[in-house]
Amino acid sequence: ITVKAKWKANEYLVSLNTNGGHLDGRQEYSFTYNQNYSLPTPRKAGYQFLYWCHNGQKVESFGYYWEFAEDIQLDAFYKAIQSKVTLHFNGGVIDGSGLSTLTMTYDMKYTLPNMKKTGYDFKYWQDEYGRSYALNGYWENTDVTSLSAYYTPKKYQLILMSDGSQYSTRTVTYD
Repeated sequence: ITVKAKWKANEYLVSLNTNGGHLDGRQEYSFTYNQNYSLPTPRKAGYQFLYWCHNGQKVESFGYYWEFAEDIQLDAFYKAIQSKVTLHFNGGVIDGSGLSTLTMTYDMKYTLPNMKKTGYDFKYWQDEYGRSYALNGYWENTDVTSLSAYYTPKKYQLILMSDGSQYSTRTVTYD
């Protein structure tokens, strides 16, 4: 009598923690030890997915053999998207640095320059989609490539006098 052992590789449960991201499919998978596997790619607004990680160890998403011999959780890691944003001064001058291009990082604090223009008050920065921005805040866009300075003309009160007496007043707008 010949006895042959027949082995079956174990399957292990893998739970995916998207860290605020979104998966189109399920968040739990079963992988067979020492078999090919493929992990899904999560999406997270403003971020680029980098990799899955288990206890500080990077886990490749596909093209390798499953080597964990236990049920595990994988955590998604991302990088905030950075955008180059060109500033259009529209006749104004920067108060402070002379930068005309800024690198903005999603979900990070930003400070935009305050502008000066003779005869005008700086109002706000506006992107190519018509959204306005305060001088300080948290960057929440990945599609913006330019910001333009907008101003309001200053108003002046003219007092018209003749022989030392006021005879009329007018409000005039610079321009």
